[in-house]
Amino acid sequence: MSQPSSTDPAPARSGHDPYHAFRFPSYRNYLFGSLLVSMGTAAQSVAIGWEVYQRTGQPMSLAWVGLVQAIPMLLLTLPSGVLADRFDRRRIMMIGLAGTALASVGLAILSIRQGSVGWMYFVLLLDAAFNRVAWPARAAMLPSLVPREAFENAVKWRTSGFEIAAMVGPAVGGFLIAWSIPSAYWLSAASEGLFIILLA
Repeated sequence: MSQPSSTDPAPARSGHDPYHAFRFPSYRNYLFGSLLVSMGTAAQSVAIGWEVYQRTGQPMSLAWVGLVQAIPMLLLTLPSGVLADRFDRRRIMMIGLAGTALASVGLAILSIRQGSVGWMYFVLLLDAAFNRVAWPARAAMLPSLVPREAFENAVKWRTSGFEIAAMVGPAVGGFLIAWSIPSAYWLSAASEGLFIILLA
């Protein structure tokens, strides 16, 4: 993405502006979408762990959930970084988000139909793979959204937002699975779809 243009709203030059980064629409869209996805992903993580354990009754099943999500991190982190350096980061993010959204829909369908836990592991593996492919591009996009003087402010807001999402997401997941486990998967898919729209 290109650097913010001179037509973007500019903050007042005098004094400290704690909302400097929010003066730029591209950053607002990025942060809002990122936080929604983070909360949706956290809610889905709670749901998948609960459902797999509920259906198998085996603590080892939770270890398999963690393993299938760790494999893409081990295998795809370096290739994903190369992709983020060589290709359009926004496009990579959109492809990754589309993949994770479809995976969340797949988990919802498997949950509703009481599909095989083995298939749930496989879909979760695909979800983690798409997420890992998109992550370096997502992390490296921030400098292209705000000018240099607003970068520190943007990082602080992103860090604070992710900490809030890390706390709120599991709580939302707990409320959702008390009502309907598949709803946590639908929430994750919806948040990813909305982020694609914001990126576009």
